[in-house]
Amino acid sequence: MVLQQIEFELKSAEGPVAKILRKGKDFTVLAIGFQKNMLLKKHNSKVPARIVVIKGEVVYNSENGATKIGLFKNMKFLWRKCIG
Repeated sequence: MVLQQIEFELKSAEGPVAKILRKGKDFTVLAIGFQKNMLLKKHNSKVPARIVVIKGEVVYNSENGATKIGLFKNMKFLWRKCIG
């Protein structure tokens, strides 16, 4: 499965590991794995995004500030600029 593959690749990864879970006409569902203290580089998204945490916690930084997202919590982001 994709999530197990991400977990396996993270053992030797220097940065986040991303895989497509599902792609449709108007959407893409990504799974992104991080080790502790890994950062996703500053980037822009063309569409709103939703983060769902399934293990650990994530701190999401944007031009609106930092938001901590805990285990099994999710947050929809309407802004499109992520600050790594």
